[in-house]
Formats: sequence, C-alpha cells, structure tokens
Amino acid sequence: TTAGIGGRVDHYVNHAAVRLGGRLDYALATLRAHLHYRPTHLRVIVDGASLGEYELLVACACNGQIAGGGMRFAPSARLADGLLDVVLIEARSLLRLLPLSPRIYSGTHLNAPGVHHTRGRRIEFIPLDEARPAFLDIDGEEAGFGPASIEVIPHAIRVHGPRREVL
Repeated sequence: TTAGIGGRVDHYVNHAAVRLGGRLDYALATLRAHLHYRPTHLRVIVDGASLGEYELLVACACNGQIAGGGMRFAPSARLADGLLDVVLIEARSLLRLLPLSPRIYSGTHLNAPGVHHTRGRRIEFIPLDEARPAFLDIDGEEAGFGPASIEVIPHAIRVHGPRREVL
C-alpha cells in the first residue's frame, strides 16, 4: 500500500492507450505522474508512535519486497514475519529523482538521502494538507485518498496445497 504518487502512477498505467510491458509501463507512468504530482504532507504513525511529518513523494507500507513492475521498495520485507516495512521517500525534483530510480529497482535505496525505513504492525498515513491529497495505491490499483491505516493480522490467511513427498 502506498500514499502519495503511487495512486497517480496506477492511474496512468491502468489507463494507458498502449502497453509496453511491466517495467517500462511503470517507468513511463512514474515520469508522467511526477510531472503533474504535488507532494503530499503526511504524518506517519507506526505502532502508535509518530515518526514525524514529511513532504513525501511516496510512503509505502510493504509486506513483500517488490511492487510496480519490479521496483524493490522494501528489500528486507518478509511475507510471513508479521511486520510491514515502511519506506518513505521525501519529495524531490525530477532531476534528483532520476539517480534514485535505479537504486529503487535494485533495492539499494534505503540508505539514500531523503529515504527513511522502519518496520511495524500498524501503519497510519495522515494527510495534513487537503489541497495536496495522498493518493492511495493498493496492490497496483487506485484506492482513493488518505488517510489510511494498514495493519498486519498474523496468520489470517491459511494456504493449503498438495503435499510433496521427500525422497
């Protein structure tokens, strides 16, 4: 789940007249969204404690590592650990975003300036300026506007499959 530019990127990907393939579709949609997007001012709360207020390009709450056509927003995320990885990318100009983009795809961006990372069970994104909405994205789909609360419910889904015999 993201709050920020992600919902706009989804809009451009999902309504593209021509599809070129996952990674390229998302890269072009991200560029297009960046040209029109006004960064959102968010308060971010993790497990009841405020992380602070930020001017953000995107705030991500991830239980998996990969999103958006192969971007590794949360390279340390684990699906079954009961935690969400929170990645915040502060607002920056397109010129300053370009060098960060390949690092997001490779998962080496967490120590870059203006990138914040933590983990928690319950994440809240609270917009602080109505004139700059926090567009929401849930698994590649536009989901309206923030505020948003995202919470892990451990062991809520059971997956069953055929058993394999070990020889």
